[in-house]
Amino acid sequence: MKLALANFFLFIFGVFVPCLKITPHLGKDGNFDFLGKIIFGNEFDEKRFSIAQGILELIKGGDYFIGAILFLFTLAFPAYKMYLTFFYYLTSKAKRKTYEWILKVSKYSMLDIFVLGLIVLAIKAMPGGTTASLEWGAFLFFANIVMTKYILGKISKEIDRPIAES
Repeated sequence: MKLALANFFLFIFGVFVPCLKITPHLGKDGNFDFLGKIIFGNEFDEKRFSIAQGILELIKGGDYFIGAILFLFTLAFPAYKMYLTFFYYLTSKAKRKTYEWILKVSKYSMLDIFVLGLIVLAIKAMPGGTTASLEWGAFLFFANIVMTKYILGKISKEIDRPIAES
């Protein structure tokens, strides 16, 4: 139960603290960054995004489908999986059924990690020297994923043993 609670906090922080930093540059070494400041003003400033901010920016920008997909697979399914994990630990009945639901929901997670990787790759491939790097929120979110797998492994071992009826 303590691991599930710690995992919940990793998830919350991983979703709401910055996970991606984008630093625009003009020229390979940023030789013309002053022009970017003149032409684009504050839009040329370094930007940091959390996963939640990124989803909101997509929705605000009219990318409703992608925003909804990311919301579903990044926030909704993992949150529901954590709810089921807490339910598993707090209830004495229906443990096997809850575990089956956790496994079903787990199939639909981690799309966000794939998307984050694609964003970093796309920005690094852009001309002009713009850079993208992962921030500490991405590492917290990754730790949440690893801890979730660990917790599911512990539950799986418990389920494989006969559960004493209460």
